[in-house]
Amino acid sequence: SKYKKVFIFDLLQYSKDYSRTETAEEAKEIDSLLEETYIKYGHTVVRVPVMKSEKRMEFILNNL
Repeated sequence: SKYKKVFIFDLLQYSKDYSRTETAEEAKEIDSLLEETYIKYGHTVVRVPVMKSEKRMEFILNNL
């Protein structure tokens, strides 16, 4: 595949606003479909847990 790994960020607490037109349930469904699709096409998916930005960056760098 083109990418060695795909990083998908776990969803943050959800609040609907002018730019988020989907519900929290729809957002979860989209998230699941994205992960399933990446896996289907042979990508290794790494879930990035919710944590402070600096820790997320460290997590990604440690999982490259």
